[in-house]
Amino acid sequence: MDKKALIENIGFNILRLIFLAIVTIVLWAVVRNLVVMYEDVSEAKAEVYANKMLYDKDGIIMYENDRVYHGVIDFNRFKGENIDKIMAVNINDESPCARLSLYMGARKFTPGEKPDYVIYWNQLWFDRLEPKTGGFIAFTGMGAPRLLRETVLVKLYKDNKISPATLELEVIVPK
Repeated sequence: MDKKALIENIGFNILRLIFLAIVTIVLWAVVRNLVVMYEDVSEAKAEVYANKMLYDKDGIIMYENDRVYHGVIDFNRFKGENIDKIMAVNINDESPCARLSLYMGARKFTPGEKPDYVIYWNQLWFDRLEPKTGGFIAFTGMGAPRLLRETVLVKLYKDNKISPATLELEVIVPK
């Protein structure tokens, strides 16, 4: 094999490697963007945040002597400072946020009814993101924040007495 043919062969292989690298990068970018756009994990994130607020050792569920009392809310822990301490995250462009509303008595409440007690996690972002989550006026798209709303019948432990209550948990996770 002469020198000219060897140089042509090496040059052709270099061009082939460059072409394969470009094709690989383009395929990686397309697949990555499709997965990011169509696989929505915000509902799972909202569930994780909700469970952390409720069942953390410093959460609002009654916890004593290494035992969790499921469905029993300790009124002394139902404070915004406790939630902020548990859910310590850096506040960036859009942060996850939550509102926990407590209604006295085990009953169905009507939307818009004023709760007896309310605490917020990251209230500034909750007030900003709640209108973007949907409803009658707002139009949501793929980039709209996701709202998880759960209503649970619970027992409220207050002043050494247990009484029925309803907890509404709203967690907003931006995309």
